[in-house]
Amino acid sequence: MKFDCTKECLLNADMKEVMEVLRRYLQFWDPIEVIGDLIKDGLPPDEYDSYAGPLYTILANGGSVDDVERFLKKCLEHMGMPSVSEREKGMAISIHTYFNKSGGFRK
Repeated sequence: MKFDCTKECLLNADMKEVMEVLRRYLQFWDPIEVIGDLIKDGLPPDEYDSYAGPLYTILANGGSVDDVERFLKKCLEHMGMPSVSEREKGMAISIHTYFNKSGGFRK
């Protein structure tokens, strides 16, 4: 039986790759500074994985750098952490730039 990977299959593979990169951006951002400890303890660095899906949705729907920055700030509020505007703005620019250069995969 021959496997035929349609355009949808390829898009799903591309989306998974983009989601993995978004996860890594969130790990690098690491506002509560736990990723290093998780890795050191042999645990998966998945603390921020639940934020990758909503972040992808924002970007796929054409969200701006400001939209991404607002999302990151809401994540911080959810964690009970203060926002450091320069850090969130810089990360938002990096994420948005990556997403657009990756092809966007817009809905």
